[in-house]
Amino acid sequence: FAKVVSGEEWLSNEIENIFIGAMSASAAIKNPLFNKKNKLIITSGDRTDIILASIEHDTSCLLLTNNILPPSNIIEKANQNRVPLLLVPWDTYTTAKRVEGIRVLLNEKDLKKLELVKNLVEEYVDFSFIK
Repeated sequence: FAKVVSGEEWLSNEIENIFIGAMSASAAIKNPLFNKKNKLIITSGDRTDIILASIEHDTSCLLLTNNILPPSNIIEKANQNRVPLLLVPWDTYTTAKRVEGIRVLLNEKDLKKLELVKNLVEEYVDFSFIK
C-alpha cells in the first residue's frame, strides 16, 4: 500500500482521527479536526506548509500522496518529532478512499486497545448466555 519514507520505528503510533490536508496550513490550523490528537494526515508531498504544520500539531503519521517526497529538511523534522512519513502513488482523493477501506486489526503490541476490548467484553457480553 505505502512506502515508508522515514520513521519506521513509530509506525505503531496510535491513530484516532484522519484529516485530509487539501488546504493551506493557516486554514487547517483553524479547523477543529486538525487540532485533534493522534491523527493521520493525508496530503500531497509538495504541500510543505501543511506537512510542517502537521508535524507540529500532534500528528501520528503523514501519508504523502502523488509520489512526491518533501525536501530533506522536512523529512528530518518529521523524524525529530517521531512522525512517520509514508508515500503512495495515488492522488489525495484516491488515497483517502483506500484508507477508508482498511480494516483495523489488533496485535499483541496494542496493549491499550487490547485492554479496551477486554473491558468492553467484560462489561457487555453475557457469558451465562454463551455457556
